[in-house]
Amino acid sequence: MAYVAELYEHISRHSPGIAYRKLLIEHYISVGNSWLEGALDEAENLKGLVPGDEDVEGYLRVLKSEVGGSAAERVAPVRDQDGLGRKDAALKPVEGGWGGGFAEPTGKQEDKRMCLTTACMCVAARAKLLFSTLLGLSKSTPQYPRPPQSDSTNNPAVFHETNPSARSKPRPTQTLQRVARNIRKNPTNATSIAISDMETTILSLKPHSNLDNIRSALISRLQKIKHSLPPTMHIHIDTAFMHVEHERLARNYINDETMLGDAVADIPRAEFFVTEDNYAWSMDELVQAIKANSGVFRNPLSREMFTPEDVQRILAHPLGAPLAALHVEQAALSKGVRVQTIERMEALAEVLLDDHSSGVVRSRTAVDEFLLYVATLPEFEQKALKGLKCPAKDSHTGQAYDCSVGKAVNDARANLVCFHKTGDFIGQAAGYLRRR
Repeated sequence: MAYVAELYEHISRHSPGIAYRKLLIEHYISVGNSWLEGALDEAENLKGLVPGDEDVEGYLRVLKSEVGGSAAERVAPVRDQDGLGRKDAALKPVEGGWGGGFAEPTGKQEDKRMCLTTACMCVAARAKLLFSTLLGLSKSTPQYPRPPQSDSTNNPAVFHETNPSARSKPRPTQTLQRVARNIRKNPTNATSIAISDMETTILSLKPHSNLDNIRSALISRLQKIKHSLPPTMHIHIDTAFMHVEHERLARNYINDETMLGDAVADIPRAEFFVTEDNYAWSMDELVQAIKANSGVFRNPLSREMFTPEDVQRILAHPLGAPLAALHVEQAALSKGVRVQTIERMEALAEVLLDDHSSGVVRSRTAVDEFLLYVATLPEFEQKALKGLKCPAKDSHTGQAYDCSVGKAVNDARANLVCFHKTGDFIGQAAGYLRRR
């Protein structure tokens, strides 16, 4: 029965399905008995579709000899086709009895009953086949995964789809006063509280809101929260916004990779840090670079000094705590240089910048005299001149100097650096020390 249903399926899909109709007729003939009439009907229908086909003519000769007569001769007025495409014999009125009554043709009752039973079984088999086919298609359809949150989490619409809490009804945002109160009560978790509040705010906005509009809404909300917090806690709000911009708002940075070549997007939250010059850092790498530079808070990539706000945030970071001692040491060194020494540095810088002679004899003499003077200084002041790195830039190129006063003078004496460049640095270092 499943084979019959499958053949009818192919006939309906590939109309007129001549080859499938021939297979159906052959199957009916092989079964025999009451199926021969259905085979004869199918053969006559097929003859109308392909007149003169030799196979069809052969089927008709065999079937007519077995069944006898054509469909028109065997059946009175034709009724509608049944579900299998075969024609049923019309019921003949019975004389006598109750007027208008009908009875099956004599000798055909058992065959008709078998035909109806077979038709029902065919319909059931066909329905079962269709159901199993649909079920197989639904299981075999590939389920394509969503794109990773790298291309994706920065989009608010995707964030609403992928975030488990976003699929349910968004939580209402807390009042500003309540958020500020929670931050004051839990200063150790202040950053996490602020991040949670911002993520809830993002979920409360429309899924397809513009990133700039979301950023503006968050900044406005955070400014209001800051008004309810002491200034010493503002750093937690700024740090929280830094993380949300990186993880949710697709902020772009000057550098795409860390100093060791890792992607900025792969920096974990515990190590992620952004300075005011829009460089993104792995705090572990940044701390090691500052340590290697004797505790001078200078950008290792741009060679520019970090701002005081950046220095404060770096020292406040858990990974930046070891730098506090180096920072204090540099501050102490800057205070360990006496005014008399600063005046000698200014005099040296003036000679080095004014000497344009071919032999630069004056410059060499001034450098030797300064080194002799340094040798007579107390040990703490000598240490200050050798270890203190003053913020200064090349007056011509704008490139930052990265050396101490003692190293600069020794490099000039060894002809490693020109005297004019050394004079430029010594003059700026003297001004820095005088301001300190």
